[in-house]
Amino acid sequence: MNQPQSMQELHRALKTMQASTPAVQQAVQAAGDHSRRIAELEDTMAQVYPHVKALRDANAASVAASATGASVPAAARNHSAEAREHEQTFTKWLRNPHSYDARADVLAAEEAVLGRSPRAASSASGPEGGFAVPAPIFERIQQRILEISPMRRLATTYEVTSTGTSFLIDQNDAASNWVGETDERPETDETTLGRRVPTFGIVYGRVKATEELMADSAVDIGSWFTNAAAQQIAYAEGAAFVAGNGTKKPTGFLNGTPVATGDATRDDGVLQYVPTLDSEAVRIDSLTTLFFAMKAMHRQSGTWLMNSATASVIAKMKDGEARPLWQPSISAETPPSLLGRPVVFDENMPAIAADAFPIAFGNFAAGYLIADSFGLRVTVDDNITTPGYIKWYIRRRVGGIILDDDAIKLLKVATT
Repeated sequence: MNQPQSMQELHRALKTMQASTPAVQQAVQAAGDHSRRIAELEDTMAQVYPHVKALRDANAASVAASATGASVPAAARNHSAEAREHEQTFTKWLRNPHSYDARADVLAAEEAVLGRSPRAASSASGPEGGFAVPAPIFERIQQRILEISPMRRLATTYEVTSTGTSFLIDQNDAASNWVGETDERPETDETTLGRRVPTFGIVYGRVKATEELMADSAVDIGSWFTNAAAQQIAYAEGAAFVAGNGTKKPTGFLNGTPVATGDATRDDGVLQYVPTLDSEAVRIDSLTTLFFAMKAMHRQSGTWLMNSATASVIAKMKDGEARPLWQPSISAETPPSLLGRPVVFDENMPAIAADAFPIAFGNFAAGYLIADSFGLRVTVDDNITTPGYIKWYIRRRVGGIILDDDAIKLLKVATT
């Protein structure tokens, strides 16, 4: 009895194994597929790992550079190898400006960037005339100047090769008309073009540092020079853009004699003012009058310009229903506003006083033109009057002029 029973069990086991063979085969095949996938993943990881490591190393270097103030802006990283070499040799020269080797290296790097000898370009080149600030540093200086100078942010800027460059301006609104498809087209009034020629001057400044500071390898000389040069240039040219008299400097928009007459009735290049109707103070109604004296096309792009002391007075004003015209800033990126248009502070604007023009409202991009004639140059000051210090003389040629006199309006503290 036991043997047949055992045979039956054996048959059942065989049938069970036969029935399960496809499942076993599938499991074995799946296991093989997983093994191949794991091998493929391992190969892929082996290929990717060097790139990941490089990114980690670059990130660690960036964090370390940021911690020491030596981070490089993205714009500077996009410069050519020659420009970067120019920057390196220039910063080495800043550390040791009296070194013959350092001067020779800067001259060679400058020639590589310009494609010609700096000495052949101008009699004021090389050690005697100074060195051109390398493009990566110059761009950082320009960005810093934009942050400091309100008019640099608001006005239109052109780069010119000649101080005699003139700019055309439409002096009237050319007439247009409507006709049918087959009607004759009678002549309309032609556009009258005027010329604007910026007045130029050399804006300069002197920066100095101790020899110990220059010798300290932990100090980022490029960043230090960027901030020092930007402040010197920005403060000087900012004052000229507002009130420069045009003699060896830009002609500021407050230069001249503004009049009370409206657009198309004033002499070319003369601004219009709106009186406050008070000989000593600003009245709230005069701000509204000034606002709507501007053409709508300029008003919708208008910006208020005033100094901080004037702003503190205007910010407290309220209309007849105790509503303020001034809206405070809600964030660092959003400036305060007056009658819905942004307010920018420029400490070069006059204070509130009799016959002064403490407030300007305008589309400054259309109303004022800044012209840069060439880049920034630096010369070491060999006239050592303070032992232990190194001094640099920085300069650039800058011009400025009113462009569209309809685009800027002034508020005058006066009864008429």
